[in-house]
Amino acid sequence: MFEGPSFLVTFVYYFSLTSLIVSVLVSVEMGLAFPSIFPLRVGLVAGIFAAAIGTYVNRSVSIAVSFPNQRKFSRDLESILSEMGFPEKYQVDDFMVYQQAGFFRNFGGKILVKIEKKSATIIGRASRIKKMRQLGLENCN
Repeated sequence: MFEGPSFLVTFVYYFSLTSLIVSVLVSVEMGLAFPSIFPLRVGLVAGIFAAAIGTYVNRSVSIAVSFPNQRKFSRDLESILSEMGFPEKYQVDDFMVYQQAGFFRNFGGKILVKIEKKSATIIGRASRIKKMRQLGLENCN
């Protein structure tokens, strides 16, 4: 089954990139040599802050939804995903992969849906799954 990046991988990604970028920018802006301690400390603080927020928002979650009518659920799910800006879809193994159109395709992440007889597994970013729930995902029965 597909899974997104783990908590640790997401945290390290945001932490390392933010720390490096901020450290270099502070070094350049203040005219200090890059391995100076002050820019590194500022970069570490910024990295921890960015990693905490990035991990919370962009961690991958998986939910299971049960439903009595597969056709109605599929129609309602398509409506919710279209409203969220995920009109494009294609199939990978047993999963339908939904993604945004155009420029935002590279930044919006993907939502993977596997529909079985009476249940569906949905995988995506935590913020996207939360939005789907707000738009009535649980009421697609």
